[in-house]
Amino acid sequence: MENEIRDRVMTRLAELGLKPSSFELRAALEAEGFNGTYLYELVAGRKKGIPRTKIARLAKVLKVDQEYLTGRVEEIGVPTGPGVKIVGICEAGTWREPSSVKLQGPAISPDPRVNAESQVAYLVRGNHAENLGIGDASIVVVGKGRHSEIG
Repeated sequence: MENEIRDRVMTRLAELGLKPSSFELRAALEAEGFNGTYLYELVAGRKKGIPRTKIARLAKVLKVDQEYLTGRVEEIGVPTGPGVKIVGICEAGTWREPSSVKLQGPAISPDPRVNAESQVAYLVRGNHAENLGIGDASIVVVGKGRHSEIG
């Protein structure tokens, strides 16, 4: 798990365009009670991991949720805000709107890293995406208009 968190931290720093030793990052870390070189030491492998008690504060510094850092959902339940709407079906080679079947299901939590209003969901039919870990009857959440990029 330590390597997974380290990899996620490095990925997020790259997304933000920050180096572990940047002044901006050091200031944000210190504002949350960390040593300013905390992430530098983590990325360099000098720290073995992040204590659970610090994950929420580090997520705040990196502008992500705790689930992104740990890869685990801490609470399972119905989304508190607007859920993501199922708008179609994903089958081998195509993303389509349902013909006459009205898609219904439980409220689907949006990806918290992206604006909920810009997300839609598709019901997966068949096992064409099993190599991606997406099986039949799965639900895939994508950005509106971006499903064609996924294939």
